[in-house]
Amino acid sequence: MKDVGKILKLIFLVVILAIPAGIFTFLRYFGDNKFDVEIFFTQGIETPIGNCETTNEQYSVPKELLSDSKVNIVVAFNRGDLKILSNISARLKDTFGDKYDMIIFSQDSIHSDNTELLQVKIVDDLTKVMNCGFITDDVKSLVLVDKQNRIRGYYSDELDEIDRLIVELKIIIENDQRIGD
Repeated sequence: MKDVGKILKLIFLVVILAIPAGIFTFLRYFGDNKFDVEIFFTQGIETPIGNCETTNEQYSVPKELLSDSKVNIVVAFNRGDLKILSNISARLKDTFGDKYDMIIFSQDSIHSDNTELLQVKIVDDLTKVMNCGFITDDVKSLVLVDKQNRIRGYYSDELDEIDRLIVELKIIIENDQRIGD
């Protein structure tokens, strides 16, 4: 009788362990595990910020504001701490290499020891560029823009937000590679 009890326990243990393993295997080989990042303003812009135009179609950032054929991270720089931007840029470069461009918009010229990491565009009206071009009134935000010039995310310069930016940038780059650029 003791042997039958041990055999039943062994069978029960094998079944309990086999069920999750079977589910994992099934999902791994037959499931489509794909993550995606939200696309902002797919229905257009109903209430613009400032004196900007409205649209009823998918909003795309004007091409003249971005780098060609890469994912862009856009930053407005208004006399803040350039060291923070250099650190963020260095961290992104270490993680992604040249798979993205980081563009800094500023009304003034920027001087840094790390200028090779920073692509700067001088603009006359920083607020208007951020309001109308990137649909934000937060001049301290980072904006993630995909290869099709669609806005994919807004982030602050806090550590947890930069971590979120890195994860979402990984997802966008991976999805672009699946499609085949």
